Amino acid sequence: MHFDFVLTHVLSDILARGIKYIVVSYNIACKYHINFRKHLVNKDCPLMTLDKRDTPKTMDLIWLGPKFHLASHIDGCADKVSFNRMPNVG
Repeated sequence: MHFDFVLTHVLSDILARGIKYIVVSYNIACKYHINFRKHLVNKDCPLMTLDKRDTPKTMDLIWLGPKFHLASHIDGCADKVSFNRMPNVG
């Protein structure tokens, strides 16, 4: 819940600047991202105002895990959220 609040506010600021391609690095990105968009558009969710409910459709979120943390993931998961295979990310 706390991370939802922080991330939503940061994303709102980023989107207001016109940036649509966003990389989120989070130690549990592999699990966290699964329901993130559903949480944002949930009618009972206090994180977004009604006028911003379509915002998630306009952003391209890429979920990656910090390199140090990847060792604790299973192989298939670690590969999906690794910075190693992500173009245009430095």
